[in-house]
Amino acid sequence: MEDAKIASSEPFNAELLKNIQLLSEIGQDITSSFSIESIIDTSYYKVNSLMDASTFAIGIYNEKEQRIDFPGIKEKGVTLPFTSNALAEERLSSYCFNNQKEVIINEIKDNKKYLSTHLTVKVGEQPESIIYLPLLAKGNPIGVISVQSFIKNAYGSFHISVLKIIAAYVATALENAKAYNLIESQKEEIDIKNQNLESEVQKRTSEILLQKEELESQRDEIQRAYRNIKLLSEIGQSITSCLTIEDIIAKVYENVNTLMDASALGIGIYNEQERRIDFPGTMEKGGKLPLSSDSLDDERISVWCFKNQKEIFIGDFATEYVKYIPTLKIRAGEFTNSIIYLPLNIEDKKIGVLTVQSFRLYAYHNYHLTLMRNLAAYIAIAIENAEAYKKLNYTLETLKKTQVQLVQAEKMASLGQLTAGIAHEIQNPLNFVNNFSEVSIELSGEMKEELKNGHADEAVALANDIEENLKKIIHHGKRADAIVKGMLQHSRASSTTKEPIDINVLADEYLRLAYHGLRAKDKTFNAEMETSFSDKLPLVDMVPQDIGRVLLNLFTNAFYATQQKQKTADADYKPIVKLSTHLIPPSQGIKDAFENGGVEIRVRDNGTGIPDFIKDKIMEPFFTTKPTGEGTGLGLSMSYDIVVKGHGGKIDINTKEGDYTEFVVSIPS
Repeated sequence: MEDAKIASSEPFNAELLKNIQLLSEIGQDITSSFSIESIIDTSYYKVNSLMDASTFAIGIYNEKEQRIDFPGIKEKGVTLPFTSNALAEERLSSYCFNNQKEVIINEIKDNKKYLSTHLTVKVGEQPESIIYLPLLAKGNPIGVISVQSFIKNAYGSFHISVLKIIAAYVATALENAKAYNLIESQKEEIDIKNQNLESEVQKRTSEILLQKEELESQRDEIQRAYRNIKLLSEIGQSITSCLTIEDIIAKVYENVNTLMDASALGIGIYNEQERRIDFPGTMEKGGKLPLSSDSLDDERISVWCFKNQKEIFIGDFATEYVKYIPTLKIRAGEFTNSIIYLPLNIEDKKIGVLTVQSFRLYAYHNYHLTLMRNLAAYIAIAIENAEAYKKLNYTLETLKKTQVQLVQAEKMASLGQLTAGIAHEIQNPLNFVNNFSEVSIELSGEMKEELKNGHADEAVALANDIEENLKKIIHHGKRADAIVKGMLQHSRASSTTKEPIDINVLADEYLRLAYHGLRAKDKTFNAEMETSFSDKLPLVDMVPQDIGRVLLNLFTNAFYATQQKQKTADADYKPIVKLSTHLIPPSQGIKDAFENGGVEIRVRDNGTGIPDFIKDKIMEPFFTTKPTGEGTGLGLSMSYDIVVKGHGGKIDINTKEGDYTEFVVSIPS
């Protein structure tokens, strides 16, 4: 095992919410441990649930020997022999502790940033990636924590952030364990003394009996302290699971009164932008006081504590306040006599202040101050978690709104493509209507002349011609009406109502609309369209607007691929888009087949094809191979959702880069 640089960087993502909650649970487990061995074992297995920590170590500062002791390094699940590094040695652990700086290595040869000599290990195997972080308790260095991997470039900024939070829990756990072991030792000594006293009861005088009573009183006090430490650990677990400032304050107030007289309790949050300390809901006598703030320019107890980063311990506020502020000011609520103020920090980050107050004079002792110090560590972690949770929720809401906007943009782009094709399609029937109308006007004039001249037979013949023209006008008018109705259907929001559809008609319609939509943008583009429709297809229940969007997207992509290939291909290259439909027979017990059969639509082009390394990504939301501004990356994603989730079908892709792409859409009957 040896010491550790980060070469990789991982982005902040929506899974951080899960990790924050998991870290809170891990913190509860770690701080529930009251022995060094238990802390190391718990931390090792919990850290490995979040990152590769093949080797995990906690180094304890041995002030007397001026060295870092490693009692039980975990490597690949095995506990290594005890080892230590003198602070004067040129070791990464010594560098981290002496300089109180992070050590981050992602390739072992990069250790020269921290050491002048080649890195060697004392126990275990040589790692490749290493992180060392200093451990601090109440601002004092108490050791180091390290995770190491045998893989290069194993760690990113995410892992450093996670390890920093775990380091805070470990530091708190070590302090708790230290206090616990001290109390256990004292309790054992008291028990031994009691046993000795009891054996001498008959020999001793009333003075010895009095001494025994005093010792029992001390034992009761120690036992009470022991119970309170366990209770404090449980309170810490409860606090760090809260994800809002209001919940944290309520939970702290609810529990702290089981440990001491906390008639008033407040948590002040540092508002860096406004340069003030905000108290969102100070509790007093079970009630919540109005929101209040202390400007950093004011002379107040809270401001003095925050600015100086020092504790305030007052037993008689009326006489002792002058040590900190020149004049007496009461923010809100009643006048309190005993006051404790503690700064709230995580590493070097100032978070705010914590205060507990009593109406009694000299209500607090050093014992209560120690309790509040431990509680402050839990509160600081809880506030940091709550702020991260709040930011994450805001980010998620923003992403949801952006996603809705992008989906709407994709629908509008689809509508625009459809409109361009419809404009071309509707032009033909309108031309026929205009032409036949003009001819009918001329024939009407001729018929009038024949009637004037008494030529009834010729007039009847002309009337028959006019009637035929009117029939053709009606036919082409209905054709234009059908196109417009199709456009209106596409523009409406999709409904879940399915209706029997002739897929051959629908596919042929959208093939031509997609082609003419692209040609409306590029008049020079021409492509051959080859169709092969099965005459055995049944009507299939589907949402026509949705399936129309799918077909339009596939056809548009196919024409786009051939258009892009034409720009770089030889002069004899001919863009071709093929559309075919096929009947899918019933499954007859075949796995993954449709029980009642269905229809299959194949769209094939001889365009650019899809590279293998992105083939599995093209159905993902926001993934696009088109230049910026030409695609949202939602077309195929929406198509996948419509076919698979909306209609119980599937989409398969056959492709060869530079040669062809074929999309196979299967929809059950």
